[in-house]
Amino acid sequence: MTDNFRCPQQEPSTNEVLFMINHSPWQLHPRTMPVQKAQVDLNIVILEFAKEKGLTDIELLQCLTEHIQMTLKYMLRAERHPDEPGKKADEE
Repeated sequence: MTDNFRCPQQEPSTNEVLFMINHSPWQLHPRTMPVQKAQVDLNIVILEFAKEKGLTDIELLQCLTEHIQMTLKYMLRAERHPDEPGKKADEE
């Protein structure tokens, strides 16, 4: 067994992700690396939060889904009524 072996459930470390990004044969958009690093960092924060709060996976997903739903609601309102921010998305 080699040191590079990882079980499928184990997430790559931040350094491993950054190595893979930096050694890609393709030219990456300048925002790709910062966004991917942010995703790794956010994943760590979310997992630590869930552990600290004693949340199960489904409870954590429920919290995240509620946050995403609220964010999308206000984005949709802004898209449909750019000049009237107080209007709900489904209002005419």
